[in-house]
Amino acid sequence: MKQTNKKQWRTIVLLLIYVAAVTVSITYAVSYFMNNSTKRGLLAFERFSEQITYRVSDHLSKYTEQMILLKGELTDRQITDLDEIQHTFQRYLDNSSLEGIGFVLKDGTARSYTGEIEVFDEPIDVLDVHNYPYTVTLSQNAVNGADELLFRILWDGQGDSSAVAIYSYLPLSTISDLLMDTTYGNAGAFVAIVDHEGNHLWNSSDTLEDKEGHNVIKDLEVYDLNDGATVEEVATRLNLQLSGLVTYTAYGEERVLFYEPLGYNYWTLLTITPRTSVLNTRNEINMILVLSAGILAIAAAAVWFLLKNRKMQLALTIAQKESSFKGKFLSNISHEIRTPLNGISGTLQLLKTSGPDNERQGEYLRRMEDSVKQLTDIVNDVLDMAKIESGSVEVRTERFDLYELSEKTAHVFDTAVQEKGIELCVDLSGLKNRFYVGDAKKIQQIMTNLLSNAVKFTEHGAVDLSLAEDLSGGICIIVSDSGCGMKKEFQEILFQPFTQEDTTYGRTQTGTGLGMAIIRELVQVLNGSISVESEPDKGTVFTVVFPLQADDDQTVPEAEPIQQEVSLKGIRILMAEDNAINSMIAQELLTQAGAEVKAVENGQMAVEYFLDPSAGPVDLILMDIRMPVMDGLEAARCIRASDHPLAKSIPILALTANGLEEDNREILEAGMNQRLSKPLTVQLLYDSIQSYVKGNEGKV
Repeated sequence: MKQTNKKQWRTIVLLLIYVAAVTVSITYAVSYFMNNSTKRGLLAFERFSEQITYRVSDHLSKYTEQMILLKGELTDRQITDLDEIQHTFQRYLDNSSLEGIGFVLKDGTARSYTGEIEVFDEPIDVLDVHNYPYTVTLSQNAVNGADELLFRILWDGQGDSSAVAIYSYLPLSTISDLLMDTTYGNAGAFVAIVDHEGNHLWNSSDTLEDKEGHNVIKDLEVYDLNDGATVEEVATRLNLQLSGLVTYTAYGEERVLFYEPLGYNYWTLLTITPRTSVLNTRNEINMILVLSAGILAIAAAAVWFLLKNRKMQLALTIAQKESSFKGKFLSNISHEIRTPLNGISGTLQLLKTSGPDNERQGEYLRRMEDSVKQLTDIVNDVLDMAKIESGSVEVRTERFDLYELSEKTAHVFDTAVQEKGIELCVDLSGLKNRFYVGDAKKIQQIMTNLLSNAVKFTEHGAVDLSLAEDLSGGICIIVSDSGCGMKKEFQEILFQPFTQEDTTYGRTQTGTGLGMAIIRELVQVLNGSISVESEPDKGTVFTVVFPLQADDDQTVPEAEPIQQEVSLKGIRILMAEDNAINSMIAQELLTQAGAEVKAVENGQMAVEYFLDPSAGPVDLILMDIRMPVMDGLEAARCIRASDHPLAKSIPILALTANGLEEDNREILEAGMNQRLSKPLTVQLLYDSIQSYVKGNEGKV
């Protein structure tokens, strides 16, 4: 109890200190606004004017950099051929807003890159260009009667002895468009560009008065300057390219003028606005705002103290739920993995005691294949989810046959639907096209997972797969079934990872609870959407919509010839595999196909055998990745870096259980040709070996 009272007193003291600090802050803020409103207003206007100046300067700098890059390219590449110079000029002109580009001749005339003479309102000052040989000078000029911004940079004369500079120009509107309709506060802001003598070169508008052809120094001599400022001081600062701010009275109105050098050709940017839009004349409102902010701060602090304990309790609850969630997931995955493993182990025991009954042995082997497939599906689900969470999923675009893809996907479940006595119907009548461009693998994975769930949870009736073109130009995939359906509560969490409606140990269906989460992520990767409608005991309908473009070519290719049985006869294979069982299985499969296999236990032995002149010749290398002494990646690098005549050409296929995309990139970077994932698909193994060695048998 005493400890609790101490905490309460400590909280009260902290609140009192906080209130006192807020009160002092409010008092200081009110005093600050009362005493410094004018200064703050003028400073804010300076910052506003500086931003406009920087915007114009940065815009001009972009074209200045283009001129410097152009000269650097011509100089570095030592381009002297006039045609090539003309081509380079044309490229810079096409990739920018420049309207003209060419050479300045010794007499000040301008010759376009096309060879034509361009007429300026006055000759270009050649001496001025020589005074600034390493920078780009800028001036206002007129080309054929139109006002332009003229850029010039010194040229060393290579390729054309009569040229002394490169010039380019763009419309004056490129600056005027940046400054039009400039406003500040509740009033307009007049923006102008003047030279170092104060002559107006360009005006944004006539918001205050028309300044065209005026001189800002002469105008200020007529007006009344405030705060002791003088016209002579303004003229001196303009000439020296210094910034400044003055206030003056013109036509009975107080105005504020801020000038800032542009950094080009002694130009200065002026910003003028009424004094009423600059000065802070609403101190009362500011005081109220500050007081309100202080009150809100006090209230926020009180709420924070009250909610702090609640948040800590909530965080603890979430942590406990996450821990329980992870435990349930590990328990579920452990159960799912042990189920097919138990089937494999039991079937092996039955095979040992089955005797010479071939029919019974065949049945046992088929059961074992089903268990292996179930175990592989579980591992693939976990790997797919890992890819998605790591952000390594990539969308690949290719032309594919959506008719063939849909029917091939449906045929995968022929055996399952026959065993259950249900129907699987495919309706493609809604497709106007057959061939599309997109990621066929991900689309097939979406359909496969949806059909797998539909078949798994349907004991009577039918499963329907329907594809049609959506009104928005995409594809709509509908998978419906007459199965057990789902409760509304479960539909709300259906797409969360590791969720299943029945998680008891007595459930009849297996799975990781990752399938629907994977589907949702894949649909999002394809920029699509997925929805579900379901009722218990009435079935489920999943609808997936995503953009998919029809291919321009809808020609059906000729059927490929039937492939003959694969034969590896005469192919000499070096295999590095440290696992004795995997090595034995692979050797047996390859030998049955006619190959000659030399097996070693690690990467070091594979390298030594390959480089041994007395060893037998090798047509292809099968390389496990994780091995003792030297792993497969290092062994592949050693082989590729060796001086063996076949070091660069010998096919090296990786045998690996690693399934992530980054693992595949690492394999290819090590110099291997292809990744073959474990458990091995026999036909893929045979086809891969034959495709790499075809036509090279017997070569040393």
